[in-house]
Amino acid sequence: MGEKIVIVGAGIIGLYTGYLLCQQGRGQDLVFIAEYLPGDQSINYTSPWAGGNFSCISSDSPKALRHDKLSFINLRKIHDLYGPQAGLAMLRTEEYWETQLPSDAKIESLKSYIPDLRIVPKNELPGKALFGVTYTTFNFNSPMFLKFLAKYVSQQGATFIRRKLDHIGQAFEYATPSSPLSPTVIFNCTGIGAQTLGGVADTDVYPTRGQVVVIRAPHINENRAIWSPYSATYIIPRPYSFVDTQAEGSVGSTVSGSTGKTGNVGHIVLGGFLQQGNYSGDTYGHETFNILDRATALYPELLRDPITGKNKTIHELEIVREAAGLRPSRKGGVRIETERLDEDKYIVHNYGAGGTGYQSGLGMAIESVGLFNEIGSKGKL
Repeated sequence: MGEKIVIVGAGIIGLYTGYLLCQQGRGQDLVFIAEYLPGDQSINYTSPWAGGNFSCISSDSPKALRHDKLSFINLRKIHDLYGPQAGLAMLRTEEYWETQLPSDAKIESLKSYIPDLRIVPKNELPGKALFGVTYTTFNFNSPMFLKFLAKYVSQQGATFIRRKLDHIGQAFEYATPSSPLSPTVIFNCTGIGAQTLGGVADTDVYPTRGQVVVIRAPHINENRAIWSPYSATYIIPRPYSFVDTQAEGSVGSTVSGSTGKTGNVGHIVLGGFLQQGNYSGDTYGHETFNILDRATALYPELLRDPITGKNKTIHELEIVREAAGLRPSRKGGVRIETERLDEDKYIVHNYGAGGTGYQSGLGMAIESVGLFNEIGSKGKL
């Protein structure tokens, strides 16, 4: 029996990790163990609920800047190879701040890998904005992207086991070393689950609840966001979502054969809230109205009827769905480190991305796979 590498968790972080291991030719060695898999919907399965774009939401820490940069560079490779079938497109974005302006280090980092990043002149800033940037960024059809990654790793030989673990140690039941003298390694990519999973029980993990409203507005094909003292308002087009009656988020609802740099956009994700410590998976009417009010103030074009050219009222917007999700946040930032257990067993922890999983997760996975490779090198000594 060959080596088996277990990845606990099949959200965006676990799937990014599997994707990178497949790039190293390890697909046939991978076993994913997760309670929820791509295609599922649960408040405890955060990844499908993401608005899904690369933005300036990450912190200004050197680690976060590095993860973002690595992710952007490698997402471009995925986009160029798979684009439409991955649910990944590139769209223009405008991003503004009324508070907590980005550091010079962050702007310089962004400039190093986003060639068209432009600082908005002060006389062009909207409302109370103190700073702004425009650039071309990545937009994800989040459910579609998850299914793409799952299909990709499966085609490379990975297997998926649906199981809810009570203790991280149970994952070692499925892991085997490459030889009797080699270490056994599992990846812990459990997101919000790291708070309660036995053997991890990380008290620094907490949810940051968000609520979004998905509307149908096929005439909108760019992102917009503003960071305010008590809220974050964002408009995120979901590529390859030009649908009629099929369910939001269904891969099958994508227009067959849709192509192009920007993708076929039909659904727009509007948000949002950053409610730390709120575990509620419910949606609330007053929050929906608040989101619509803020989003249309930031981007009035949302109200324009593309056929008649006349403006609608907020109540006339075509709402596809309302949803809540729990971002897997962590005090002190992400945890990416190796934990050595008895009998030469190792856990590579990789969780705590909060709301940055899609945009920083590939960089996080690069770091965690690097730790895995270091363990393997030591085992060969």
